[in-house]
Amino acid sequence: MKEIDRRTFLKYGLRAFGGVVISEALIPAKIAINEVTRQITGKSTGNASYNSKLNSVCENDPNPPKCKTDYQLSASNMINGVLLAPLSEEVGFRANTAMLLAIKENSPNGFTEVFTGTKEFKFSRRELLYGVVSSLIFGYVHNITDQGIDLKTIPASHTFGGLFYWYLQRRFGIISNIFAHAWNNYRAYTWK
Repeated sequence: MKEIDRRTFLKYGLRAFGGVVISEALIPAKIAINEVTRQITGKSTGNASYNSKLNSVCENDPNPPKCKTDYQLSASNMINGVLLAPLSEEVGFRANTAMLLAIKENSPNGFTEVFTGTKEFKFSRRELLYGVVSSLIFGYVHNITDQGIDLKTIPASHTFGGLFYWYLQRRFGIISNIFAHAWNNYRAYTWK
């Protein structure tokens, strides 16, 4: 196995840190997107699947607000939401999409680009199309509940987040978008 030198380690660390910083900076934009979507459509926005689970866990609790806070901050929920979900969703929605794109374009560096990014700041039409489609699917996956897909909730910020993570993955590699996604989920669980 190849040993990682200090310079490579530092580059990946900076990519992870950059993903977190950019994610933090975009929180007001995600809030604004949700508000504009709510005003235009009259529908609620957000994560219907998580909210449905949260409501079912706490529906019989005598103090639902405390139950929801305790559940959100529980170790198992934090491990799932801050570690496992970002890793699996970024591999599933961004890394796999990037690999499909590389195969379609016969890119000799496709596998490497998943980890290092392309370093270019503009998208080809195909890159944009793949990113938009995977982001729309990513958004609507967050609306799957036990009763099916919740069509009363619009996952606007999740779709926007998917596009943002696609941009990070294509430009800086998968490390940056995994950390950005993990930070976003952490902030969502701990935001008061």
